Amino acid sequence: MIYLNNKKYLLFGYYDYLTNLPNRYKLLSSHDKGKCTIAFIDVGNFKLINDTYGHSFGDDYLKAIANMLQDIVGNSGVVFRFSGDEFIIRFDQKEKNLVIEILNKIIEGFKKAINVNGKEVFTTVNIGVYESNGNESLDDILRKADIAVCEAKRRGKGQIVFYEQKMEDDIRRKALISNELMQSLKRDEIRVVYQPIFDINKAKVDMIEALLRWDNVILGNVSPSEFIPIAEENGYIHELGKYLINEVYRAFNYLNSMGLNICISANLSPRQLTDDKLKDELNGLLLKDMDFAKKVILEITETQILSNESHNIDMLNKLRGLGIKIALDDFGKGFSSLNNLAFYPVDIIKIDKIFTQSMFENEKAKNIIQILIFASSKLGYKLVAEGVETREQFEYLKTIGCDKVQGYYIGKPVDVHVLIDEIKRIESGANKNL
Repeated sequence: MIYLNNKKYLLFGYYDYLTNLPNRYKLLSSHDKGKCTIAFIDVGNFKLINDTYGHSFGDDYLKAIANMLQDIVGNSGVVFRFSGDEFIIRFDQKEKNLVIEILNKIIEGFKKAINVNGKEVFTTVNIGVYESNGNESLDDILRKADIAVCEAKRRGKGQIVFYEQKMEDDIRRKALISNELMQSLKRDEIRVVYQPIFDINKAKVDMIEALLRWDNVILGNVSPSEFIPIAEENGYIHELGKYLINEVYRAFNYLNSMGLNICISANLSPRQLTDDKLKDELNGLLLKDMDFAKKVILEITETQILSNESHNIDMLNKLRGLGIKIALDDFGKGFSSLNNLAFYPVDIIKIDKIFTQSMFENEKAKNIIQILIFASSKLGYKLVAEGVETREQFEYLKTIGCDKVQGYYIGKPVDVHVLIDEIKRIESGANKNL
């Protein structure tokens, strides 16, 4: 029974109407600055369960989870419903080993089906943990526990992660990169360099790969492996991609004017691949110069294709219809499958450098390279071995029939204006067996 006096109203407002657990307001009001451990519980698939069975069933599901958490935690801590499918457990001055034991029981509990109204429901959970020294505000404690749970989700399902300062440092660096990246093109900080790709049979450089480089006034040199995923997340990848393609076109015209007729490859990002405007942008550029279409190679990874397979294969077919060649980059990394060589619309296979650089220490890596060379030859693909850094690697790949090689042994990425001299140096060295 609820009385409409001030006291009873406040008491009601401290408890979740659905699960009867204390809520976030109770957590805020009851927190003192003593030492404590906060565990942030993030339940997976809740939206899917709501969409599949309805919101009423979803409510009963949350009640079942609340009961399970209380049963496991018992008197060792207090369980709060924080919001939606998020729960908080507060442990006051408990030994870390006991906390870990309880949290592991929660992980194990979620590995079993949860019975809701006669239906067995499987779901996942991730837990982020912060141990407070007693001198922090609750807002700061919760923020750090949330950082830990985000890291747990990044690592996979069913993870328990304790907060570390590095996690926060990484987030701040990521935010700084994102902010600086938005200004990078205006400041002329982004540039394109080109790495030669050597055709073993022709004994000449017949391809180059365009690579983005970023030298920021605050951050210094930032690796593409770091800033490209961030550009993907914040949507700035479209501007970078457009800039790259235009720079490749400029390089193509410059090299042509210098008497060098060469293919140029450039990486295509996952978000660009799902962007229907990409085809129109490229089409407009190619209409200016149909010879350019015959010399452009767009590199894409299998993971990118798999993210939206049907749409992406259709997009690749449309790009090939414009005359553009497609290279399957980093093959062998991640979820690579020989099945994809038969069905993906590609022209070139690029073996991931991990195989090239480990083939003399790992017999299986060496055998995989041989298999890929054989399969590529039978399927009509050209094959590029990436990451060639030693003469020994080069000579072995040459012996087993690899088409092309790329890596520091051949040449490092350079500015387009010194590329011709670099190619002359490489081809001159080829006549002397490099």
